[in-house]
Amino acid sequence: MRRLGLVPVVAFTAMLLLATSARAEDEEDRKAAAKLFTEGQKAYKDGDYRSSADAFERAYKRAPRLQPLWNAARAWDKSGESTRAANLYASYLRKAPPDAPDRNSATSALQKLETKVTRLEIHATGFTDLKIDGAPCDLDGQTPAALVLYVTPGAHLVQGTHDDKDEQQQVLTNAGGSTSVVLVVKAAAPAVVVSPPPAQPPPPPAAKARSGVSPTIVVVGGGLTAVAGGFLIWSSIDTLDQKKIFLANPSQQNLDVGRADEMRTNILVGVTGALGVLTGVAAVFIVDWKGRTAAEKTAETTSISARVGPGNLSVVGTF
Repeated sequence: MRRLGLVPVVAFTAMLLLATSARAEDEEDRKAAAKLFTEGQKAYKDGDYRSSADAFERAYKRAPRLQPLWNAARAWDKSGESTRAANLYASYLRKAPPDAPDRNSATSALQKLETKVTRLEIHATGFTDLKIDGAPCDLDGQTPAALVLYVTPGAHLVQGTHDDKDEQQQVLTNAGGSTSVVLVVKAAAPAVVVSPPPAQPPPPPAAKARSGVSPTIVVVGGGLTAVAGGFLIWSSIDTLDQKKIFLANPSQQNLDVGRADEMRTNILVGVTGALGVLTGVAAVFIVDWKGRTAAEKTAETTSISARVGPGNLSVVGTF
């Protein structure tokens, strides 16, 4: 039995009777733990490692002692449950004293398993009800501010509750790696208030039909361009300030706000440029600055005359 790394049931029972615990254990718990420990030993000897691990874990819950915890980790390791074994080895190493006889073996076993699983560090200060992929996290004496767990490689969803508000963070892990995730309360993005453009003055009464557009459109277009340019300057300064905030405090919240500010600035760049181009085109090609009527422009710019000469007839015109 020593070759299996297990303590005989007699020794374990004696250890339960002599040791003191932080919680009061009644006689029923001790008897139940001893019985479960015996079942775990028998299943381990028979090669039924899953049943053995389950019995050892239940014995540990009834009477928390290091030996059933160590044996549960070994049994899960034997059954191929790398993640469960890694978490139990880590739990044993957090609780075992420096001179524990199985400490070196647990350290070596955990190092081998770390090449197959992922070490996930969760920082969720002030959060409760932590979950991974919908399953509650067993803190096992740790705190949400600094929680270390072992998970299978792949995508995982970390969830938690802060002041009755649920937050979550997606994380992608790789085998043999170590990944950290910070769970924070996301602040609502600040609302962008855009003042309405100035009211367009009423167009002057048209005494005559014009061949071009009134210059009023250039005035209004210039005003709109100036307003958009003002918002663009403000948005650019606000975006730069947010970048400084992110560099000083690189968090998911500050990153999201910075991206929103950057998108708003890009939109304002496009709006301001479009207004400027349209106003320029109108000023050069569309607006009739002299206010002449179509008939006046035709009379001023067009003349046609006929000439008759010896043996010929010609028409001369200017435009």
